[in-house]
Parts: sequence; C-alpha cells; structure tokens
Amino acid sequence: MEEQILKTETPKWLKRIQENSWEAEILISGGAIFSLVKSADFITVAGITFKENYPFQGIDQTLILLTLATSWLTIGFIIHLFFRGFWVALVCLNSAFPQGIQTDRLTVSENYKSIVKAYNLSQHIIRIDKLSGLIFFSSIVFSLFAVGGIVHAWIFFTMAFFVGDIPILPEIIIGLFFLYYLDLFTSGIFLRSKFLWKFYKPFYTINNYLSLGFLYRAPLQILVTNFGRVRLSFFLLSLTALSLVVSYESLRTVLRLDDFFAQHSYPASSNKNSYNDNFYLDKVGDRVDWIAVQTDLVTDKYLKVFVPYRPAYDEAIDRLKENSFDKVVRIEINKVPTDSLFWFNYRLKKTNQKGIIAYIPIEHLPKGQNEITLFIDADYLTRRFPSVTVPFWKE
Repeated sequence: MEEQILKTETPKWLKRIQENSWEAEILISGGAIFSLVKSADFITVAGITFKENYPFQGIDQTLILLTLATSWLTIGFIIHLFFRGFWVALVCLNSAFPQGIQTDRLTVSENYKSIVKAYNLSQHIIRIDKLSGLIFFSSIVFSLFAVGGIVHAWIFFTMAFFVGDIPILPEIIIGLFFLYYLDLFTSGIFLRSKFLWKFYKPFYTINNYLSLGFLYRAPLQILVTNFGRVRLSFFLLSLTALSLVVSYESLRTVLRLDDFFAQHSYPASSNKNSYNDNFYLDKVGDRVDWIAVQTDLVTDKYLKVFVPYRPAYDEAIDRLKENSFDKVVRIEINKVPTDSLFWFNYRLKKTNQKGIIAYIPIEHLPKGQNEITLFIDADYLTRRFPSVTVPFWKE
C-alpha cells in the first residue's frame, strides 16, 4: 500500500510548477501563434523552391504534412489561449466573489434554482484547466507525430526505392511501415498479446525511435486511460478536420487545387481548355508552370517563349541520351512544328526559375487568335497532359 502511495504521490516541486504553469502556457501560446503564422509563408515558399529545383519524390506530400502540422499547432494554440484566458477570467471571478451565486437573490423558478445550486465554480475552473492542458499537449504531440512521420516515411520509402529490383521486398517494407501506424492508431493492437509481443518488440523499438514515438506514445496512453478513448478520438478528429480545412486553403494556390468551397454548378465556358496568368510573362505570379509567352496580346514581331527547366525532366534527357534540356523540348505554333529553334539559358528573375528562352518570328502568322503548344517527352509532364497549349492574339 505504501509502495502504491509513493508511486502516485506528486512531488512538491512538480505541484508548484503545475500551479504556475498557466503563465508559461500563455507566453508559449502567444509567441508560438505569431511564429507559426509567419512560418506558414516560409513553408509554402520553401515547398515551391524544392519543387522547382530538386527531383525528390513526395515533396507535395511533405508540404501537405508540414502545413497540416503547422495548422494544427496554430489552431491548437489559439483554442488553448482562448480557454486559458477563460480559465483566468473564472479564477478572477472566484477571487472577487468567493461566496459564489447568491441563490436567494434570484427571482427564477425553483426548478432552475436547483440547477444553479448544483453549480460549483471551483469544479468548473478545474475542468477548464484540464481541458486547456489537454489542448496544449495535443498540439505539441501532433507536431511531433507529423515531423516524426515525415522522417520515418522518408527512411522506409527510400529503403523500398533502393531494393525496387527485388520482387516483393519493397511491398513488404512499405507494409511494415503501415503496420506500425496501425498499431499506433489502434492504441497497441499488437501489444496486447504476449506471444505477438516477442516478435514485434524489436520492430516496435526501432520504429518507436525513428518516428519520435518514444517522446509522445507513453504520455498519450495517460490521456487514453484517463480521458476515455471515444472522447479523446472525437476531440482529436475534430481538431484534425479543422486543421485540414485551414491547410487546404493555404495550399490551394501552391498545389493548384480546386476551390472546395466554390458553389459553381456549371463550367464558366463550354471550351474545355483552361488558362491562367502564369502563361504570360507580364502577368505571371509565383511561378511559370510549363510554358509562358510575353503577353496575351502580342504586338511584337517575335514571340518570346520561356520554358522552365525542372529536375524532373532529367529522366527524359537520360532516356533519350541527350545532353541538354532544350533537346527534349518541341514547340508547335498553330499545329505546325517550329524547326531549328535557338534556345538560350535563362533565369526568370520574377519567379527565380531556371529555364530556356527562344524568340520565334511571327510576322507570317494571321492576325487574331494563334496557339503555341509545348511537347516534352517526360513522364512528369505527360502523366498530367500530353501537351500544353497557350493562346495568344496577334494585333
């Protein structure tokens, strides 16, 4: 019995910290919200830079996870700051009016008065305090989970990539990766059997460190066993759903996603082709996606054509046994191939993109609408579109 008391008794120093932790929580939440709002833009810019300059697979997925983690943390700290502020307000109320509700001064029905008499301000303060702590902890844990998950996924998928020539082995590696997270999300489905644990323990131990699970898994069990699995799951899913909405809106422009909240029932035009300002150098925003010309209304004798060079195009250069990017690029104007184009190396200062540029004489073209079409025999482009066409109008 004495052993049990020693195990469960909270040390005095920890009690003092717990009683005054709200001050640190408010400072951390306030500072973190400011930093996270600023870092969201940095993550977006970094994601665009990586997409433009590095051939790594999974950059979009990593960007989504990082944005989701940032959104979760920001929303969590905002909600925490609200509830902790509410908690401070209740503490001030209790300090100002320690006697509580003066029920004898209420001119209400006895039924409602019985409800008011049952209200305990101290218990309300304790509940809000616990809820604030839960929100604060959940925000930190999810960020650790996201960062650990990204590193963990990179390790496993890199391993699967390097053994890709060996039959079944890549599938086994990826299957083991998802097996660990199945165990995590089911709160230890493989930890319940002594027989399974003997075989699962080495795998669990390694992956628990790779995924940073050793930092949050045991504390998470405290919440599961005290807060209740159903209530905790509902709370975490609600926070995740809200974070997904914020992340979607943050990444919609970067990843060229559709507006999920748009209420348009019909297409804007019966023409299936879709264009945007990034096809025109005088209007381009954050980057040129595939190809761009100087403007939509061309008054010049030459058409200025810029094609960004992405590392993902290296696959086509190697496969076709060429030695430069311009050798795998083909251009057509009004469905007529343009032969012997002279391409220059070019860096578009506005978007900081490396690519190639050419000047095509267009005096012979008819006035009005014309089209320039880009072909690159690279999977990065062809798995999205067979070609990219940009309209322009010659005056």
